[in-house]
Amino acid sequence: MNNPAEEFFAMDYSVIILAAGTSGRMGLPKISLRFDKAYNFAEKLCNSFNVKDCKKIVLVVNSDSETLIRSEKFKLNQKTEIVLNSHIEFGRFYSLQSGLKNCIQDLPVFFTNIDNPFVDERLIKGLISGLNEADYICPIYKNKGGHPVLISQTVVKDILIQEDNSQNLKTYLQRFKRKNVEFADEKILTNINTPDDYCQWLGCQ
Repeated sequence: MNNPAEEFFAMDYSVIILAAGTSGRMGLPKISLRFDKAYNFAEKLCNSFNVKDCKKIVLVVNSDSETLIRSEKFKLNQKTEIVLNSHIEFGRFYSLQSGLKNCIQDLPVFFTNIDNPFVDERLIKGLISGLNEADYICPIYKNKGGHPVLISQTVVKDILIQEDNSQNLKTYLQRFKRKNVEFADEKILTNINTPDDYCQWLGCQ
C-alpha cells in the first residue's frame, strides 16, 4: 500500500476535540494528563493539529475542565476556542454538534477524543487524501477503526440541522459513505480511560 502521506493534497479544515466527559475511571480530567514534560493532552492535540491548513480548533469541555483550563493557563494556540458542553448526559453527538456550531461551517472537520493524544501530521495528511472519495474518512488498524475521523462539509451541515442531539454518533454516521484509510500504527485505536491504560501507553509518569 502507498504511504497515505505521499498522496496528500492541501485542504483547509477545522478540528473538534471532544473532552466533555467526566473522566470517572481515570480519576482526574483527561485534558490535564501529561503527554510529556512539555504538554498535557489538550495542549498536545491542539499543537498536533495546528499546521498550516488548520483554520480553527474547538475544544469541547465540561464546566470543571473549563475552570481548570482557565486557572492553570493551558498553553493553547491562538486558533483554539473553548466551548462548554452544559449537557454532557447527551453524549458525543451533542458535543460534536456544539463544537460544529463554532467552526467554519463550509470546511471539513476532524474530530477526535481527548483520550487519544497520538495525532501526528502523517495521520492528518493520510485522512485528507481520501476525502474526495467519501463523506467521511476513518483510520483503521487491522480492520479496527480509530481516531481522528474526518467528516466532509456534507456531514457537517447535516449534523447541524439534526434536532435529536442525543443520538448515537456511530449509528448516525452509518447513513453516509465511509472510506477507511489503513495505517500501520496501533496507536490510532488508543482510548486512555484508566490509570492502567495511561501507564501502558505513556509510562507511569
